[in-house]
Amino acid sequence: MSKKSLAGIAKEMAGIDIAILSTHTENGDVALGFSSEAGLFAEGIYVAVEGTAELIRDKAVFHQHWTSDLDKWFENGVDTPGIVLIKVRANRATYWKGREEGEVGI
Repeated sequence: MSKKSLAGIAKEMAGIDIAILSTHTENGDVALGFSSEAGLFAEGIYVAVEGTAELIRDKAVFHQHWTSDLDKWFENGVDTPGIVLIKVRANRATYWKGREEGEVGI
């Protein structure tokens, strides 16, 4: 099993815009999946992150993280009814890049 640094994985993930979120339990355990365009068996990278989620409903926090790209999805911006920010505190990350794989220290 190979060993990459968290900073190295973050650099390779920089171009990934979409994550898949899966919930595990009522206690907030979640999993995130990230895949670059090239895919699992090519030059791309796949990263699986496990952690605990926290729902944030504070509009001041929304403003801190808001980008204009979100406007097309949320017409009312941070005032969109029911909108929440999901904060995930990672406790484990595993990656696959072609035949290379490993776990990243969190």
